[in-house]
Amino acid sequence: MERRSFFSAEIDPEELSIKANSSSDIDRWLAAVALGQVHETWAFELLRSLKIDKDDNTRTAANNALKQFPKSFFEIQNLDDDQPDEDFEVGVWKVRPLPTYESSNRDLFLAAIMDIVGAEGPVTGGRIQSRLSNATGINSGRRVSNGRLKTLLDELLKANMLTRADSHLESDEVALWIVHAPGMPEFVIRGRDGRDITEIPVNEARAVLLNNRLMRRNPSNRDAGFRVLMEQYGIKPNEFFLVGEAMEHQWQTLFLANES
Repeated sequence: MERRSFFSAEIDPEELSIKANSSSDIDRWLAAVALGQVHETWAFELLRSLKIDKDDNTRTAANNALKQFPKSFFEIQNLDDDQPDEDFEVGVWKVRPLPTYESSNRDLFLAAIMDIVGAEGPVTGGRIQSRLSNATGINSGRRVSNGRLKTLLDELLKANMLTRADSHLESDEVALWIVHAPGMPEFVIRGRDGRDITEIPVNEARAVLLNNRLMRRNPSNRDAGFRVLMEQYGIKPNEFFLVGEAMEHQWQTLFLANES
């Protein structure tokens, strides 16, 4: 029988505490990512210590995990300066090298996915796939397959560590999925931030259009809509073919909701 995943619905406080105090940078990083799902005082205290860890990846993961805690945890200890902002702050995941996937290192990939979502907010399956492929490509040059990514995401979804925001697409194509952590907004309006156009969630792009006064007046004006998106995401003329690709895939429902 395959061993229980470290990232499961069954939280083991002792195991997390041991990893958080381990001499291994990877163990402490794993703990920091997992602790973001445990909104209890003991987990909060461990994250506070990992926030000043010597390992950069662990510090970043701990800070992202603390953003997911209710403000009450900070208020009880009068930690006003460390309270997360009302709006979710998005960033760009710092790629860390990952080995070629094997069942024995599955937890590393589950942690990396949670770390990506914690850093970047709501993301598409395609974005996760490219981030993981960059991380594994450092050592092997191999991409993470659609099937492997779907298996990993399904595990995190089943454990309620992630939730989907792409029901409107009704697709089994994992690249089109949009996932975020529970309690996180379903989209965050942001700039390009190094993403391919096809990696920008359609619900985010739609929100950009709905925020534009002219588009609210005439939501069926696709030419104006494309101009708004070009400005928001810094789309250059030599990238127009990517817009077409996005319209066939991730953005296929972009204008449908606006026109209804």
